[in-house]
Amino acid sequence: MAEYAKVIVDISQEKLDKTFEYRIPPYLTQRIAVGMQVYIPFGSRRITGYVVELSDEAEYDEDKLKNIAGIVTDSVPIESHLIALAGWMREHYGGTMNQALKMVLPIKEKKKAVEHKRVRLALHPATAPPAPSCFVRCWKRRSWTGILSHTSLGCREV
Repeated sequence: MAEYAKVIVDISQEKLDKTFEYRIPPYLTQRIAVGMQVYIPFGSRRITGYVVELSDEAEYDEDKLKNIAGIVTDSVPIESHLIALAGWMREHYGGTMNQALKMVLPIKEKKKAVEHKRVRLALHPATAPPAPSCFVRCWKRRSWTGILSHTSLGCREV
């Protein structure tokens, strides 16, 4: 398995538009692959980046290389042909490799939790006054804004 990974940092600045080499820790060697988003130490910060190449030999001094901190679990891996497309886009259209990678990444849809509410009438039918006809019309049409206006503002129909 590969011992080193070249990573594009998730920062869109032209000065940083190059690959940085990181050591793959032993517990990640079986799991890491090209296209994965990883956590990496970068200066004094911990940022994310994309693995674009794996190798068995280091290009730089091994003592200066830092370890990959972990794999981003909720990200979508980039396929190798999309990495090649991003490289082509960077060469022909300008911009940074990070910007090009973000253009070819599938968009992850964030779903919000749906909250359901129920409203119940707490009156016994025998003692309850008859509902105004406008409230009944709103109820039959399932016009929730109309129903809520009757309950919060009071009915305007006499």
